[in-house]
Amino acid sequence: MSKIESLMRNSASTHNCWTKTNQPSNHRIIRIGNAVNCNDDSIICDVQLKKNIEDVLHKYDICVEDYLLNEVKTQFEYSYEVRMKEESYENLVNKMFK
Repeated sequence: MSKIESLMRNSASTHNCWTKTNQPSNHRIIRIGNAVNCNDDSIICDVQLKKNIEDVLHKYDICVEDYLLNEVKTQFEYSYEVRMKEESYENLVNKMFK
């Protein structure tokens, strides 16, 4: 299991699961990446991050139409936000925990 898959799975297994939003309709959101720490070290930009996330989603047969990947690149953070329809999220979680 990849570290990305492990992060997605661990987040889904917590009490609150992935963040729930009603904008624009029922979706789930998770951000995966790196942020600046208190030592003011530079941000680590993993150039394979997007591909690794897509690989996990494809492994569990989540269609490209069912999620949106947004790159978040600021002076404080480099990550990808995965925004997924509630139905697709439920399918993903069910398949991950089989």
